[in-house]
Amino acid sequence: MRRAARAAFNGITFATGLILACWLIRSSLPVPKVPIVQAKLEHLARRVDEYDTLILGSSRVFHQIIPARLDQRMAEHGLATRSFNCGVDGMRPPEDAYVLDQILRSQPRNLRWVILELEYLRMPLDADKKGTIRAVYWHDWSRMVLLARRAFGDDKKRKLKDRLRRLREPLGDLAEHGALFVQNMTNIGRAEVLTQFLTRKRAPGVNWHSLGDRKDGFITTGRPEMMLEENRLLFERERAQRLEAPARSDAGDPVSRHALRQMLEKIRSIGARPILVVPPTTSKKNFVPGPDVGTDLVVLDFSDVQRFSVLYESRHRLDTDHVNMAGAEIFTDLFAEAFAAAVARQSDPSLDLPIRTP
Repeated sequence: MRRAARAAFNGITFATGLILACWLIRSSLPVPKVPIVQAKLEHLARRVDEYDTLILGSSRVFHQIIPARLDQRMAEHGLATRSFNCGVDGMRPPEDAYVLDQILRSQPRNLRWVILELEYLRMPLDADKKGTIRAVYWHDWSRMVLLARRAFGDDKKRKLKDRLRRLREPLGDLAEHGALFVQNMTNIGRAEVLTQFLTRKRAPGVNWHSLGDRKDGFITTGRPEMMLEENRLLFERERAQRLEAPARSDAGDPVSRHALRQMLEKIRSIGARPILVVPPTTSKKNFVPGPDVGTDLVVLDFSDVQRFSVLYESRHRLDTDHVNMAGAEIFTDLFAEAFAAAVARQSDPSLDLPIRTP
């Protein structure tokens, strides 16, 4: 018994020391070299107090809300803003929550609004991110707890057999996330950073070009401005479907709502206000949380194909989820008008300021 107890004690001591060492090393390392993300986080770490408005989400806001144009339009509506687009291609929950946490570590003092794209928390990793640092860097304890909750689900009314069948695929995804979590926590693949520190070699510079010409986080997609024929066929079909059966608002699953609620609480804790947005997409349903997430939510929904028909004209589109540069300018103008109206209503709820459409 003594030998077994000693072995257990030694094992626990070793594991504790290993975990502590990994944590200390990780906490001292700089932001991983994640394309786009690294440049935006390092820029904000240095100049976060220059901005009062942050935009966070996927390519549907990254390439579609233009900060300089947004600030100009907001000024025309009588509201001065200085905005920065922190969107990244393919960024969705819970990665966006990790990025928000890193931004808030800079303790922004002048932040008034955070614009968040509404999106469900999904388990599968995008195929183009597998095997890259982009898939690894955000896997910490907080994110793994959310992913585990999403995998196991909260539906207790289903039969055990049905629940196990539904679990099979999410659990496979959870195992993949678990491996990425271990890689992140143990700093695997980051030896070059330690080598540079020990040898005092200068690390390669950040790609500041990814911040755009104005250094406000916005860059174009780099794709042709005209919609490809293969994208046109799908877009026209889905647009016709949405005209016949408009997109519906979906309250989402409990974990997606919980993940969003956590982000909203963090934003409000620093005195800023969240502004939630559904970009112009032809999806059948969109995540729009109910009052259990918050009774004072500001949701700007641009998924109405008929009301915002100008955003759904083929000449302004790249595909079912994205507009081109001309469409981005129109979307930014419409968003600014809705944003300004929402801020005015928060100050005076009796105001009724509808969004004008071109």
